[in-house]
Amino acid sequence: TYISIIDEKRFLIAFEHNYEYYELKQNKYECTKNIKIEKDKKKGDLKAITLLKDQTKVACGEGNIISIRELETGKLISNLTKHKGSLQVLFIHKSAIHQFYLVSCCSDMNLCFWNLDNYSLIKELEVDIKSPTSYLILKNTLDDLMITVGYSFLNKIDLDLLTIEGKV
Repeated sequence: TYISIIDEKRFLIAFEHNYEYYELKQNKYECTKNIKIEKDKKKGDLKAITLLKDQTKVACGEGNIISIRELETGKLISNLTKHKGSLQVLFIHKSAIHQFYLVSCCSDMNLCFWNLDNYSLIKELEVDIKSPTSYLILKNTLDDLMITVGYSFLNKIDLDLLTIEGKV
């Protein structure tokens, strides 16, 4: 199960081959959309989801493929393929110059930045994995997206800072 918080009044939940859209109504969250996606043997279960900037589409992480779908119906619009590992994180980032990107990260710690107008790949960052207990901390800063990649090994933690331009 993966939860994507849109704002204080809305969120999405993705699980297996379904996603649900919740809205706050009269101080209670209600499921206003429950969409079942047809199972595709080439894709896995939904592992990540985010609402796109136009508020009518969602990006779904299905195995190693990002599927762009209509929010209301789940109809497939486009598939984005670049990742080798299973998708773990999807989110929308607004840069300091007000450009929007879809950012994706998979289990092999590859980060991709996607154009939201034509769904093309803008940039790919390969993160060196130093241990099996690696993790990501994703943070929006005033200037641009800052990604902290942490490596934990025998109680020693190393941090690498990345931006869309690469390693800092």
